[in-house]
Amino acid sequence: MDKARLLECVHSILRKAEFSVSDPRVVRSASFDLVARRGDLILVVKADASLDSVKREEGAEMRALAGCLNGKALVVSTHSTGGKLADGVVFSRSGVPAMTPFTLSDMFLEGVPPCVFAAPGGFFVRLDGNALRKSRSERFSIKELAEAAGVSRKAIQMYEEGMGAMLDAALRLEDFLNTGLIVPIDPFSLSSDAPEVQAQSPRASGLEREVCTTLGELGYDVVLTPKCPFDALTKERAQSYLATIGRRNPHLVLRARATDSIARVAGQGSVVFTDIRGKEDVIGGTPIISKKELLGMGRPKDLQNLINERKRRSR
Repeated sequence: MDKARLLECVHSILRKAEFSVSDPRVVRSASFDLVARRGDLILVVKADASLDSVKREEGAEMRALAGCLNGKALVVSTHSTGGKLADGVVFSRSGVPAMTPFTLSDMFLEGVPPCVFAAPGGFFVRLDGNALRKSRSERFSIKELAEAAGVSRKAIQMYEEGMGAMLDAALRLEDFLNTGLIVPIDPFSLSSDAPEVQAQSPRASGLEREVCTTLGELGYDVVLTPKCPFDALTKERAQSYLATIGRRNPHLVLRARATDSIARVAGQGSVVFTDIRGKEDVIGGTPIISKKELLGMGRPKDLQNLINERKRRSR
């Protein structure tokens, strides 16, 4: 399955699962392909047929963006250099959980979360520590359980405390006890296999530097977002915006449309800062603010009021 078909499949699964999904056709040259939201859950998703193609820098950028949106990063893939990815298993690449379309569908359409995760050494599961402890105290000794599972006594104790168990050992335990011990996992709670680093962001220059500096002076926190259709995330108290910054040209319109699509799904505001506003109140569905207008503002509320006014007039 090539990237285009995989992305179409992922988009379809999320829509069927009642997610609001940004238009993947408007996102270009980004570290992710779409943003999806269902209730409080926001996903920043990348679809790539080869899991090994997801670079460390892309993983860092996805995690940084997901963090800013209070969301979760996710890769959907089908293969790695080792061959076809197993269904029902959560993998990890560049610090981001990864799964197949089948696993994605099971989790969000069927309500069946995965139970197995891949880690160095093979496939692992989490066990119900209380059930295991109860069986040990009421029916079997720790030695008997260790022999049945083919592991050490210390391993049994660590399983009870929440350490992941090798899948084959867990299945032997379940067979010996004649009871279910394996519990579902939250793919987004698994520890990352990559260090927590911030995505490398280029220094702002020219118009971008002027806009970001002015926003900072107004009281906005500004985070540059490389490899995104938008250039920065800005936040002041409870109000935040995805900001596209650039001089007037056709490419700015395309980026503004992509930003608007993502902002709508993520529940964020969006704004375009440009050198000259022209006659339009909006561009690509997003309110336009000229550099001159921004420089003339004295309070965060001035920007919020102008954005809201232009959104109303464009309807």
